Amino acid sequence: MKFIGIVSSLIVLPALAFAHGNRAEVTLAAVETATKKFVKEQASQVASFKGVRGWIEGTNLKVEVFLNNNTKFSYTCHHVDQGGQMTIHCE
Repeated sequence: MKFIGIVSSLIVLPALAFAHGNRAEVTLAAVETATKKFVKEQASQVASFKGVRGWIEGTNLKVEVFLNNNTKFSYTCHHVDQGGQMTIHCE
């Protein structure tokens, strides 16, 4: 019985975490938020921008911004519900 509870929580909890948008929409919002943060905080490196990658890891969203010089900036983002509005915060 404990096994069923654990398996159920692994399936249900990630779905609840992204209840205000499907997984693709939430990931896209995280990529956008992290990219804007990168542009604002690393203005001198924007010319070296190569690409960006985003994915869901547990209840967090991960984003990596890649530069031409093989440098990358990694962000962990969180989905926050503020009065029915989806807000993403990245660190």
